[in-house]
Amino acid sequence: MNQELQSINTTIGHDEKLQTDGSHQVIDASFSNRVEALSKIWQEVESIYETLVEKQLRFAMSVREIYEEAKLLDKQSVSRTHSTFLKQKLSEIIKSDNKSILSRWNTIAEHAEKFLPHVEQLPAQRDGLYALAVSINKDKPVDEWIEKGLLRSDMSVREVQALAAGIETSRSRSTAKMDRLVNVTLSFSGTYEEVAEILKDILQDDSLIEIKSKDALRETFKSKLGMSNYGKVARKFAIT
Repeated sequence: MNQELQSINTTIGHDEKLQTDGSHQVIDASFSNRVEALSKIWQEVESIYETLVEKQLRFAMSVREIYEEAKLLDKQSVSRTHSTFLKQKLSEIIKSDNKSILSRWNTIAEHAEKFLPHVEQLPAQRDGLYALAVSINKDKPVDEWIEKGLLRSDMSVREVQALAAGIETSRSRSTAKMDRLVNVTLSFSGTYEEVAEILKDILQDDSLIEIKSKDALRETFKSKLGMSNYGKVARKFAIT
């Protein structure tokens, strides 16, 4: 029996792929360098996000510390003078007329220590951090969100709220797809006919999204499956 080494790359999972026509395209070197430079610039942006998140968390902790002191002073004088003063000054400092501003910063402060090790993943907006803190108070799986990479620095308040409500976002779908994507390279010693027989069931499985091999294997599958059944899986063969 003729022994032919067949090398096949398969991709199993669910992912969107950029398709090309298989032609060789040359990118201008100078242009390519400028595009690559975007990566460094974005890293600087992300670094600023991280710094912003950390500073806001530490600010929240300071607000809470001062608030606790205000409560003690007010308890001694049987009034809310110091708490009211803090609330007014905080509104001036932050330039916010939100009546719950002090409460929001205190809620963030409750979980600041928990958040600090993950500043690179947390929403940079104050209201996003607040929504995240509220989610913890409602026993939402924030630790799981962090572990799965469902949170990010540019996340909007609505996206955090959607996550808490169990509404699937484009980000969570994308992450889930990446979690399920498995790339496998298989090499067989045998004829195309033998390899096609081995892979026949795998090829028709819904979880297989792409297979890369020589045209000879594709033609063998056409013969083995028949044009009708082959037509159902033809899109899985990548153009090489």
